[in-house]
Amino acid sequence: MRGDTPPHFVDTFGDAALYCNPGDVLDVVKRYYSNRKLFLSQSRLAQERVRQRYSHETYVAQIVALSQQKDSGDSSAVASIVGR
Repeated sequence: MRGDTPPHFVDTFGDAALYCNPGDVLDVVKRYYSNRKLFLSQSRLAQERVRQRYSHETYVAQIVALSQQKDSGDSSAVASIVGR
């Protein structure tokens, strides 16, 4: 459930985060606390998303791509590279 999550959080964290309304937080925490398999699955997914989007290698690749696009003047290319 995404609840009242601001769209920029969903854009940033995608399926790596859990979303819920404030009144549902305790239920979500209890669900993941009581189900180790579910917790580990979500934890692995979140770690993988962080590696994909924020690793040193990803950062370097984004800088290289930006440097190659700098003369094109195409702001949409820049936006797609940084994931926004």
